[in-house]
Amino acid sequence: MGGLAVRQMRESDLERACEVTRRTVEWLGEREGWRPEQMAHLVADQASPESMGWVLRRHEPFVATVDGVLVGMASAQRCELARLYVDPSHHRRGIGTALFGAVEEGLRGAGCVEMAVKSPPTSVPFYQTMGMVEQGRQPWGADFMSGHQLVLMAKRLAGGGGRRRSDE
Repeated sequence: MGGLAVRQMRESDLERACEVTRRTVEWLGEREGWRPEQMAHLVADQASPESMGWVLRRHEPFVATVDGVLVGMASAQRCELARLYVDPSHHRRGIGTALFGAVEEGLRGAGCVEMAVKSPPTSVPFYQTMGMVEQGRQPWGADFMSGHQLVLMAKRLAGGGGRRRSDE
């Protein structure tokens, strides 16, 4: 894909990263059958300027741009992929793969031997193509998401220095 670039997120990216996250959460919600109040809660939690600013200050997130326009973002916490959002209008163009690769490389460089993610079922096929293997399922955990599950997935990272997400 011409014009695709992945780089560290900057303060100036926050507004567009929030918009991409909002659009992606809404897209996921339609496929997962989330109720409107569940989507609204997740959008407020994941796509607010405060939440995205916190991610920027704490997690060294990545963004993907196409011809200079931000179309995706990803971040990790410990040895876990915490967020990976690609604007639905840019799906199936290699953007998620590029963001996943950047996070994976960063985690490997930080000494992680395993990368984990908690995924809604709709995203499982993508993560499987990235080499992740289902480890189990659990209830979402947040009361407002009652009735929905997350799929626990993991991938061994070659060359990691021995850390797992549970080590911190």
